[in-house]
Amino acid sequence: MYQQFFMTYQQLLLMDYGAMKMDYQIENTKKNYLAKDNWVSKRNILNEMRANKMTLQEIRFFSIYLSKINPSDSTTRVIKFTLNDFIRLMDIDRVRIEKVKITTDSLLCKIITVPNESGGYSSFQLFKECDVYKENNNWFVKIDAHDKALPLLFDFKEKYFKYRLWNALNLTSAQQIRIYEILKQYENVGVRKISLEELKKMIGISPNKYPRFNSFREWVLDRAQIALAEKTDICFDYKTIAPKGRKVLGIEFHIYKNKRYIHKKTTLEEFIAGNNLDDNNFNNDCEEDIIDYQGYADILENEFSIPQVELLYQMAIPIISKSTTNSNEFIIKMCNYFRLLYKRLKSSPNKVKHKFAYVKKLIECDLDSR
Repeated sequence: MYQQFFMTYQQLLLMDYGAMKMDYQIENTKKNYLAKDNWVSKRNILNEMRANKMTLQEIRFFSIYLSKINPSDSTTRVIKFTLNDFIRLMDIDRVRIEKVKITTDSLLCKIITVPNESGGYSSFQLFKECDVYKENNNWFVKIDAHDKALPLLFDFKEKYFKYRLWNALNLTSAQQIRIYEILKQYENVGVRKISLEELKKMIGISPNKYPRFNSFREWVLDRAQIALAEKTDICFDYKTIAPKGRKVLGIEFHIYKNKRYIHKKTTLEEFIAGNNLDDNNFNNDCEEDIIDYQGYADILENEFSIPQVELLYQMAIPIISKSTTNSNEFIIKMCNYFRLLYKRLKSSPNKVKHKFAYVKKLIECDLDSR
């Protein structure tokens, strides 16, 4: 009889295990569904940090990571994707392990810098480990947050903000996502004043990029204003902060609830397969690519130093981007433009004493004539 009871109890345990396994599978399926109430919770201190040259795909990935963890439970720090979803999400053009490794290594290299009260700082990785492995004939990617990053990701009860994941995923530029987050943090306040220098740092733009404010206004602020109004739950107006007759030093944003915003529920699979990730429009995040400044220096017959060439390149981005649809076309047109600049320099009727200043002036004239 004892044996019979033991077998029955063992069967009950097996039944419970089966039920638990089924519940786990159902819960896992739910986690893969980015429902209307799928929230990203982000601490203010994490949001205030600079973008650290994250690409559009990496920022999207981090937003999805934040939406999948439970910020009240650090045991949810490990998130798993199918390899196929990861490849499409990160816009990897070839299904090769070498390409996946480059992408995962890039994620593991993302550094967070946290200021301290003494005026110093602490720097550490955002993610500490990434595993690509095969299980039951299916490939998966598993990523884990760095131990030092856990206080920024979990168990916070104040000084944080929330937004629905789709507000970030629907935007097609890393800069637009960062502007959305920077403003969303201050939505309840309604106003945010920020220096131009700090704004560039927070959205991942180098100080030398867009040296003319009109270019920054056109290619960053105005485009973000249109994108947020069309695709997110907030919209904004802004005005410049500048001493009378002097250059712009900062921006004052006025943030409003977007009454025209309509959320559309979809699955992660539908999003990855859709046009949202087919980022055919060149989005001006050029500094996230590896740029061959030496190649451009060669076109200019090495008349200028690499830092000077970099500045000329950044100044020329608005001119070239206006008529390009992809990165390959952009590179070709930029090379041709540098050749034209050098030709104009050499064909000047007067002897040019300050060649760098002269070429900068040529670009500025081209910007003004657009």
